[in-house]
Amino acid sequence: MARVVGHELHAYLRMEETDGWRGTDRQSAALADLLGLRLPDFVTVTGRNARLGELLRSAVTTRWQAYVRPVAKVVPLERQFLESALHGLHQDYQGHMAATLSWGGGRSDAGDTARDFLDRIVEHFWTRVQERPASPA
Repeated sequence: MARVVGHELHAYLRMEETDGWRGTDRQSAALADLLGLRLPDFVTVTGRNARLGELLRSAVTTRWQAYVRPVAKVVPLERQFLESALHGLHQDYQGHMAATLSWGGGRSDAGDTARDFLDRIVEHFWTRVQERPASPA
């Protein structure tokens, strides 16, 4: 595996032991191809899932535009596609949050829905990604 993806054996074994992938985009693509991984599985296997969740939560709760580049470092997809996905997630979350605001004091179930959306943000991201096929960057 190390030879096929272009890593020294010692460095590859260290990444295996620590569950932390530090390969280049080319090496990452080679690993995913070698293992026959779909992109969500690749992100999980390379230990990037938690980081992706952090970035997505920040993107939907603030200005999503600032998170296109950091998300692209975690998920190798074209920039335009990531922009569309992040913008859509931002709109979805903001719609949940807007439902919590009203002159009548808001609806607690809407707040729960917004929290649930954030808890499952990575799932929502992959659903949105699957809706519009794009080629990897």
